[in-house]
Amino acid sequence: MGPAVGSIGSVVITSSTTGQATVFPVSPASLGIGTFASTITVRACLNDQTCATGQLSGSPQTITVSYTVSGLSASSSTVNLSALETLGSAAAPIDLSNAAGSASWTSSIAYTGVGPSGWLTLTPPSAPSLPATINFSGGPLAPGTYTATATLSAGTDSLPVGVTYIVIKALTPAPASLSYTIGDAPVPGDLTRDVTFAATTPAVNWSAAANVPWLSVTASGNTGASNHLTAGLVPAQVDALSNGDYLGLITVTPSTGTVTTIPVTLTVARTQVNAVAPYIAIAGVAGNVIVRGENLLQSSDVLFDAQGAAGQISVVSSTEIRAAYPALAAGTYAVKAVKNGANSRSLANLVVVSAPTYISRTLDYPDVGSKNLQVLFYDAERTALVVGDPTKLIRYAFTTDWQAPTSIAISSLRGAALSVDGKKLLAIVDTAVKEVDPASLAVGATTTGSGLGFEFLKDIVVPNDGKALITTGVNGSGFSDFYFYSTLGPTLTHGSGPYFGVPGISGDGSLTVIVQGGLSPPAPVLKYLASTDTFAAAGIDLAGVTPPALDRTGTRIVLERTRVVDGTFAALGALPATTLAAVLKADGSRAYTFDSSGSLRTFDLSGAAPGTGVVYPEVLPATTLAGSPGTTGVKMVISPDGGTIFLAGDARIVIQTTP
Repeated sequence: MGPAVGSIGSVVITSSTTGQATVFPVSPASLGIGTFASTITVRACLNDQTCATGQLSGSPQTITVSYTVSGLSASSSTVNLSALETLGSAAAPIDLSNAAGSASWTSSIAYTGVGPSGWLTLTPPSAPSLPATINFSGGPLAPGTYTATATLSAGTDSLPVGVTYIVIKALTPAPASLSYTIGDAPVPGDLTRDVTFAATTPAVNWSAAANVPWLSVTASGNTGASNHLTAGLVPAQVDALSNGDYLGLITVTPSTGTVTTIPVTLTVARTQVNAVAPYIAIAGVAGNVIVRGENLLQSSDVLFDAQGAAGQISVVSSTEIRAAYPALAAGTYAVKAVKNGANSRSLANLVVVSAPTYISRTLDYPDVGSKNLQVLFYDAERTALVVGDPTKLIRYAFTTDWQAPTSIAISSLRGAALSVDGKKLLAIVDTAVKEVDPASLAVGATTTGSGLGFEFLKDIVVPNDGKALITTGVNGSGFSDFYFYSTLGPTLTHGSGPYFGVPGISGDGSLTVIVQGGLSPPAPVLKYLASTDTFAAAGIDLAGVTPPALDRTGTRIVLERTRVVDGTFAALGALPATTLAAVLKADGSRAYTFDSSGSLRTFDLSGAAPGTGVVYPEVLPATTLAGSPGTTGVKMVISPDGGTIFLAGDARIVIQTTP
C-alpha cells in the first residue's frame, strides 16, 4: 500500500455503482514531517468475497492516497557539544525545515540541571525564512556537564532540541596521586613514577614544579605528543630523611585552564637507630645499652662507629635491641644496627666521657634568698650542673673549675630533663613545654598543651622510646592526667593516667615508676614500660610525694626515700627513717642518703636482702658534707660513674665525692 496508509476498515456498498471504504493513516509521529503517498486497490467480486468466480466489469480500481504531515523538522533532535575548560566549543550545525515551505522562525533556550545559564548560542537565533542551518555553540565554562533545551518555533509549530555540553579539564593526570616507599635497598624503579595526561584537542602546554626538595619533576610538556611527566626522588635528599611519612605536592600549570595538583606520599621505612640509652658511657669501662629504632628485627649486631661490634646483642623487638659495648676511649660513637650485612642509618650517638675528678665543695646560687628548687640534673656530656626554681634555669659549667653560673628566665618553671639523645633540655611550665639549648640555655620551640589551665604540667622524665612522659597536677580538686611530648613536630599529646603522679626513671630509660599522691586510701604504684609503650600496676599501693630513685636498669628501686624493692617490686629492705633524699649507684650496689643529721650516709645493697622494713648495712663512717644544702626540698643526683653526688636545697649546691 505504501507508507501513508496504516490499515483499511470495512467497505460499505452505497449504491449499485458506488461504495465507501474507511482508510486509517499511519501515525504522523512515526512518519515525520512531509508528504507521503500510498495506493489502495479495490476489487468487486461476482458471487463471493474471494472473486473465485470472477469480478465485475471495471474491477479492480486503484486509488492513490496522499498524506501530508505539516510542521518543523530538524536534521537532529539532539546536539552534543564539547570543549576544554576556559575555551568555547566548536559549532555544531543542524538543518531546520518546514514541510509547508518557507516560513519565519524563532528560538528560545531553557537551561536545565545545575549550573550557570547563558552559555549556549544559536547562530542565527531566528530568521524570516526556512529552510535554515543553525549553528549551536557553547561558551567558556569550568569543567562539568551542562544541559539545555533549545525550542525552535515557526507559526504554531515548535520543535525541542536537547543540548548536552561537556567541558573537560585541560589537565587530567593518571594516576591522580603518587606514592613511594623506600626501604634499606631501593632499586631504580622505587625512585621514579610516571604521570600521563589525557590527550586534548587542541593540545595544552604545561609546566610543573614540586614543593619539596626530595622530589624532582619534568619541567614542561603538553597534552599532545609530550604528555608524560616523570617524578623522581632525589637520592641525596631522601638519604637525609629520617623514617616516617612525608607529603609533597606537584603543581602543574597549563597554558589555558585551571592548575592541577598531584599529591605525593613518601614513606621512608629503613632499618634505623633512633636512640641509645643511656647515651653516656664512661671511658675505659665496658657496659650495656638499649638501642631503640625501627625495623630492627633480623639485626645481627650493633656497631659503635669504627670500634667494632658489640658482639653480644639481644633483639627484643622491631624497635629494640639490647647490646653490650666494649671499653671505649672518650669520644662520640654513631650507633648502628647490622642487618643483611649492611649498616643501618643512625640518628644516635654513644657519648663516651672520662670519669670526672671533682673535689668536694659548695656552689652558691647567683641570687640572695632561699630556693624553692624544681630542677637538679647533671649534664655529663658537657660537664655542667643545672638547677632551677619557679623563675629561671641556672647552669654551672665546669672546665678546670666550676664557672660563674649563667641563667635564663623561665616563668612558672616546674621541671626539666634532657632529651633521650641529650641534644635538648625539655623544660616544663604550667601549660607548655619549652625546648632549651643545654649549653647556651637559649629557648627554642614552645608547645602548649590542650586542656591545660585547671591542670598544670608537674614532673617530667624521658623514657628511652624518646617520648617525654609528663605528669600533671590540678589547681584545686579534681583528676589529673599525663602528657607525652615528642621533639618530632613537636607534639604534646594528652592521655589519661596517674593522679598527681610523681615519676622516677631508670638510667637506661626502660622503666618509669610513678607514685600517686593525694589519694586515700593509697593508690597503686604504676610503671611505664618503654619497650611496649604501656602502663601497668606495679602490684603495691603507696601514697607518695617523693620521686622514686632507680638504678641504671631498674633492678633496685627506692620508694618514698626508705622502701627498697626490686624490679618486680618485691620488698628487699629499707633505708633509715631519717632519710631526706636518696640516690642509687648505677649498678644498684649502693644507696646514698642525705640524712636529717646533715650527713651523707652510704648503704651496701649488694648482699642478701635484709627483708621488709629492715635497714641495709651501712658503710661507715657517715660522710661529712662540704656544706649544708639546706633542709627543705633537698634533691640528689649522682654522676654516671658513681664518683660524685650533687645535692641542692633551699640554701646552696653541694658537690660531694662518694666514699
